[in-house]
Amino acid sequence: MRYFGVGIEGWAASARQARESTFVDFSDGIFESNIGRATNTIGAVLGTLTLRYPISCTRFSPYIFGGGGAIFGGGQRPKNVRVVEEGEGFDIVQTEGFTGAQTEALGQVGGGLEIRLTPHIGWVSDFSWNFVNGPENNFGMVRTGVSFAF
Repeated sequence: MRYFGVGIEGWAASARQARESTFVDFSDGIFESNIGRATNTIGAVLGTLTLRYPISCTRFSPYIFGGGGAIFGGGQRPKNVRVVEEGEGFDIVQTEGFTGAQTEALGQVGGGLEIRLTPHIGWVSDFSWNFVNGPENNFGMVRTGVSFAF
């Protein structure tokens, strides 16, 4: 098990979202836009597999990893509706609330370096690329911290 690892990863963050509400009346030339703020928690839970390559006679171990799981708490979108006034047809668009939070599948790949400070404690730094529901939602993440190996 010196070269392979199995892990569970989880993270959560407080997200402050800007939510834009709009009102547009095309016939009267009115455009109103208000920005509101909402705070919620977003996060993810993943299972990971890690492949390490400890360099002999040193404290360094480069590694690569990959895994999958779910990301939750994001994806709120405005609900814009068209209003038809009698006799005028469609000419108003306005925001009537926002969709709820969504949960999506998440894939992750990455690599990094561990430096062992003692036989059981190390310092890790890595980069991961996360794949969420299509190419427009993908993101990178840089991490650093202490690892405990027993």
